[in-house]
Amino acid sequence: MKLYTGKNIPVIIFEPVCNLLDMPPFSGEKDNEFVSFIKEYDKIIQSKNPRLVKTFYQERTKRIDLNNNANIIYLDGLAKKIMGDPDYAADLIHAKDLDTVPFRARSEIVNALRQFVQTNNNKNLYYIPTFSVLTNKLKDLSYRQRAVF
Repeated sequence: MKLYTGKNIPVIIFEPVCNLLDMPPFSGEKDNEFVSFIKEYDKIIQSKNPRLVKTFYQERTKRIDLNNNANIIYLDGLAKKIMGDPDYAADLIHAKDLDTVPFRARSEIVNALRQFVQTNNNKNLYYIPTFSVLTNKLKDLSYRQRAVF
């Protein structure tokens, strides 16, 4: 930073983003134990039948042993989307953070970058909240699934 600050060069940090909606986790905790459940849940989600999805989701939430599996949390997010829950993206973000293959930027990294810029008193340091910009511009995540975040 000192190299740029001393020469009055602006530094722009873009918030890393990833595809949440149609890029499921690569690997989840205990996937091998839950493979049949994940396949069944996915089949229910693919039906896009809100009543069937709601019934399955309600039964799934009774199983706390599934709460740390990235693939199941991702399917929870898709289920909530089908059920009309406006907060479904929170589950997709949580699934990304639980992914045991850390391909996408974790929320803690994004938060650390944001905090670094906020606490740094450098007038030439800028942070672009890419996720917020995209979500505000595209309003509905169903359109955003083609956007990169």
